[in-house]
Amino acid sequence: MPVSPELPASHRLHAIEVTRGGASLAVLLFHSLTSIPAEALHPFLRHVRSVTEFGWLGVNVFFAVSGWCIAERLAAAHRCRESVLHFLRERALRIYPAYWAALALLLIVRLAAVPFNTTRLADNLPVGAFGWFGDLFLLQPYVGTVPALVVSWSLVYELGFYAL
Repeated sequence: MPVSPELPASHRLHAIEVTRGGASLAVLLFHSLTSIPAEALHPFLRHVRSVTEFGWLGVNVFFAVSGWCIAERLAAAHRCRESVLHFLRERALRIYPAYWAALALLLIVRLAAVPFNTTRLADNLPVGAFGWFGDLFLLQPYVGTVPALVVSWSLVYELGFYAL
């Protein structure tokens, strides 16, 4: 098996990592704070909300930086003559476990909330075999289902980028 071409932490570009982290934080704050009416927020959080009003732009920054990181990773894999299968397995192990944990947590919270809301149990789970398949493997748009975890769209795009 070839040696993984990942760079040691001392050789990584910290500016890239800081930019990607900042973009992620901007998106997180944007989504966390815009869903709450301003008058319900603590004055400090109102100020943070006004600063992160355009946090959704962090998605564009994050995708641009991630695209560069993926291209850099592919170039390193090519230099080391790494197989495509090894690269794809590494990507899958990087994406799916965290996604599955988030999906499981979402479903647990939805099921725990059933007694306290007006939805039926079935309304809180993926619909049918295609729903489960789409949610488990991030293929919702390709099998025509609505994702249980709404923010999974970004991972669907990432996997589509790998497929291309």
